[in-house]
Amino acid sequence: MVLDRHPINQIPKHATSDLNDLQERFFLLQRESFKQKIAHIFLIEGFSSTGKGSILQSLTIRLDPRKFKVYSPYVHQSEDRGYPFLWNFWRVIPRYGEFLFYLNTYYSRLAYLRSEKKSTYLNMTIDFYRF
Repeated sequence: MVLDRHPINQIPKHATSDLNDLQERFFLLQRESFKQKIAHIFLIEGFSSTGKGSILQSLTIRLDPRKFKVYSPYVHQSEDRGYPFLWNFWRVIPRYGEFLFYLNTYYSRLAYLRSEKKSTYLNMTIDFYRF
């Protein structure tokens, strides 16, 4: 049966109650955020094939699909076009009352650049957060 392969059914039984509580909290947060016109950004970071999609599916199963977006940028794409590397993130900012889930953010890129002592990207990131 197709439902047996659903990620929710592969979670251990003792963790299901915690997941249900978290889903309920996300639902209530979304509802109150929409009423108060507050935008939220959630970052889901990890290597390829680590189950980020399954985690996202489990978290968003109770959310209103009209009020959240999922964005998975390719960070190097902006540099190929001649834009700053944060350009992919500047383009996608949630509206008031919306959730935005970033899959694979720029934090791993910043950690690499910091180890290479390239401060230009770090300064651009600081300016982005001041915005």
